Amino acid sequence: VLLFWFKSDSQGAQETAPAIQALSAKLKGKGLHVIGLNVAETVDPAAKADAFAKRFKWTFPVFVDTGEAMLRYGLV
Repeated sequence: VLLFWFKSDSQGAQETAPAIQALSAKLKGKGLHVIGLNVAETVDPAAKADAFAKRFKWTFPVFVDTGEAMLRYGLV
């Protein structure tokens, strides 16, 4: 499982997003499961996560963190 944490306006996430999709497509049949986790959005996070996934044509599931994951893993 590859968990890709991202924020929609992060330049790093935008630069990495195509490679994450390519990796997912290449290794999906070999047991890799990619999950996107949108974090740290303050306004309409679900819409931002959906738009980001569509923009980069992601074919893997994307979830929205309500803040719990960031707190649990010490990211805030």
